[in-house]
Amino acid sequence: MTIAKYETPAHHDINRQGITPDVAVTLDPITREQVATPDDRQYQAAIDLLLHPSVVAGAA
Repeated sequence: MTIAKYETPAHHDINRQGITPDVAVTLDPITREQVATPDDRQYQAAIDLLLHPSVVAGAA
């Protein structure tokens, strides 16, 4: 039973298709202690993206 419709902000249905990420990050096995540290490649990619002015709401 489906209880929601999943779509992009441009109203493209993504059901059973998924979406392609804007930034692909290769995953390397890490320990719990390495999560959210410089050894965590996904975390670092997210931080880099958030610090980029073009993704901040209202930034020109």
